[in-house]
Order: sequence, then structure tokens, then C-alpha cells
Amino acid sequence: MDPVTLAILAPYALPVAEAAGKHTLKGLLAGMPALAEMGTSLLSIFLLPLGVLESTIGMHSVCLGMGCQMFGMEE
Repeated sequence: MDPVTLAILAPYALPVAEAAGKHTLKGLLAGMPALAEMGTSLLSIFLLPLGVLESTIGMHSVCLGMGCQMFGMEE
């Protein structure tokens, strides 16, 4: 859009933007609980690689130790 068109439409757009601002604020306030819930879900997704790492390293140390105990290979 060229600047002339913006200058012509600005007086008409301002009242519409002010009226929409009230509804926008109400919508943002209503969406805050869902936004917090989405944040916690996002954090749990980021913990997935940590769980995979823990399970692979932990399985090696725990299962190997239990196997050695079971077959009497520990001193």
C-alpha cells in the first residue's frame, strides 16, 4: 500500500481499531489459562530427550549390575 492510501484510510481505520481493541483484550484474558497449559506441555516435550538419555544410560548400568548379581559375577 502506498502512503497516500494509508493517509486517506487512517481516519476510518482508527475508530474500528479502537472498537476491536476491547474485544481483543477480552480474548487475550480469556486465553491466558490455555496459554499457561500449553507452556507446561511444551516443557514436557523438551524433557523427552532427557528421558531417553536417562533410560539408555540407566538401563546399561542397572541391568548390567543386576545381571552380574544374578550370575554370581560380582565380587
